[in-house]
Amino acid sequence: MDSSLLSIMGTIVQAYASILGIIGMYMVFLRQRKDDQIHTLNIRLKAKSDSLIDFINSEIVPAYANSPTIRVDSQNFDDVLEAIDQYLSERKREIPTLSTEDIKRFLILWEIAQREKEELVQLNNELSTQLEKQVLPKGSAIIFVGYFTFTLFFGFLSFLLILFEPNLEYIVTQILILLAIIGVFPLGRLFYKIL
Repeated sequence: MDSSLLSIMGTIVQAYASILGIIGMYMVFLRQRKDDQIHTLNIRLKAKSDSLIDFINSEIVPAYANSPTIRVDSQNFDDVLEAIDQYLSERKREIPTLSTEDIKRFLILWEIAQREKEELVQLNNELSTQLEKQVLPKGSAIIFVGYFTFTLFFGFLSFLLILFEPNLEYIVTQILILLAIIGVFPLGRLFYKIL
């Protein structure tokens, strides 16, 4: 049994196992980073929703006679946006009885509420984008993991084949080297998709 061939096979198997481990750790890192971004966006959206509802209820609602306050679950951002839109569209039809000085202040408050609502919409869209975004493209990840796992399995199987049939050592080593060279393509494709 040629020890140099076994050394080549061992190196290829070790390299493939290392690459699989590194990519696996990187996938865990990407998943954790995505979860952290989603958590941060949820916190920002909750704070923005609460502050906007409080602002409208305390600053704009008192200007209208018998105007109900906005009551909505601030955890559900779509409901918050819908409730604010509905409230703002209903109030635009009413004209509050205010002095000239108060009307100027009131218009500024409306403008602030609109701007805050637009920021809330942007944050909500950003959250939706993050939720839809995949950590790794499924197609590339499946091809990469499948190919590298197959090559790794074939490498271990090769050691057993050579133990039972030493005459196969040259052909098995050549196949393993060929598989290792072909493995550059799924690895390159995965890196291309990630970057």
